[in-house]
Amino acid sequence: MGLIYICVAIGTVVYYRHNQVQKSEVTPDVTENASKRQVFSRDAKAPSEQARRFPVRMPVTHPNDGHELGHRQKEVDKKLGRFSEQDRGKESTEPTMWMAEQDSDKENGMLGDSKGNSKIDEIKPDYSDAEPPRVTTIRFEPQKVRHGDTLSVFVRVTDELSGVGTVSGTFRSPSGAAALPFRSQKSTEGGVFVGTLTIPARAETGLWYFDILHASDKAHNKRIYPEGSPLLKSSFFEVIGLDGDSTPPELIAVYLDPLEAYDGDSVKVVVEAADDKSEITMIYGVLLSPSTHAKIPFSCQKEGEGNTFLGYITIPGDAESGQWTVGYLQVRDESQNSKTFFRRDYPSIFDGASINVYASRSDSEPPTLDNLEIYPTALVYGETVEIVVHASDGVSGVGSVSGSLQSPSRKAHIAFSCVYDPDDLGYRAEVVIPTNAEIGLWIVDYILITDKARNQIKYTYPSNPVIKEAYFEIIGE
Repeated sequence: MGLIYICVAIGTVVYYRHNQVQKSEVTPDVTENASKRQVFSRDAKAPSEQARRFPVRMPVTHPNDGHELGHRQKEVDKKLGRFSEQDRGKESTEPTMWMAEQDSDKENGMLGDSKGNSKIDEIKPDYSDAEPPRVTTIRFEPQKVRHGDTLSVFVRVTDELSGVGTVSGTFRSPSGAAALPFRSQKSTEGGVFVGTLTIPARAETGLWYFDILHASDKAHNKRIYPEGSPLLKSSFFEVIGLDGDSTPPELIAVYLDPLEAYDGDSVKVVVEAADDKSEITMIYGVLLSPSTHAKIPFSCQKEGEGNTFLGYITIPGDAESGQWTVGYLQVRDESQNSKTFFRRDYPSIFDGASINVYASRSDSEPPTLDNLEIYPTALVYGETVEIVVHASDGVSGVGSVSGSLQSPSRKAHIAFSCVYDPDDLGYRAEVVIPTNAEIGLWIVDYILITDKARNQIKYTYPSNPVIKEAYFEIIGE
């Protein structure tokens, strides 16, 4: 009998411990899944960096959505077979993540337009283009040129998905004083873009290198090759000959006439500049308001046979009262040598480059961004996203509104310019979603607003809460 009791006791202990082991094996998985569901539910609705790491399966809900936008969203969801909140529990919705490989662009001396990408990204379909083009080779024909000659620049570029859109850059002279802009067009040879350069009559002799090179695809992804990258270090042409000009022009004096003016008046800018070898071809400058919120650009043309150049500026209505000053001047000669003269570095030259402005309604403050609407909140390729900006200015009124959209990976930017819409009492822009654009949440990178008194302000993401809440989702084909 004692033996029977001992066996029963042992069996009870084994059964109890077996159940405890099973419970301990199940509990972590349940907790982990619950945690995942909680993270997914929280992040899927927020336009944060963390949220963009996950595939967004829910329709993006914009704070300004109304009944009409909600109906439009449901149509898009139905068309693409997406699930509503009620249907979500019928299938597994656990987000799938993968660890992105380390970007090798920095190692190769390449830059993107991004401000830093997360190592964790979402798995996206093969038609979603988040990768900018790559330049593989650059060659020149001929490699050596003389003053006045023309050479061709051949740039071979590859893009695996949307195709190469534009290739441009700048060449820099041996001393760095001169710059030649480069623009190209697609040639008949696949993947090759060709541009031509005309060498100035007195260009500096020696090796000219690419100072910077931009390559963008048709989905607006851009790659930047900066000076010093391995690719550009080996890309150069040589200017040969005698009597090259490597010295930029010198600024002698600048002043404004008259010394006082009312808003709406015209002001004359007088500049004296000289160059020892080449003719001066361009003088550009900026007139700054007392608060520096307003910037008025101007250019000057040669007057007669001497070293005097004249330009004219119209003081805007409701301009800020006070002393306006010339902030800087950039002077360039025909050899493309240029130099920028800043007021702070040459106080004696800029001593007379100021004017006292008087206005009955002095506007010294830039406009205010009141609201920003984007709709629809989910789009497929070829559809149009509408951006409506509501801005105000208490004195002179809003003059212009522009901005830029940014892709989830921050490698693509789409610029837009707004037109006033009296129906919405706002400034509207329309952007057609390009084929192969990166899917996911797109944000507004910045909004630039200028009033009629030329005061300007740039509202950026994520520092501005209005912009931070304005986003939309590209959901593909």
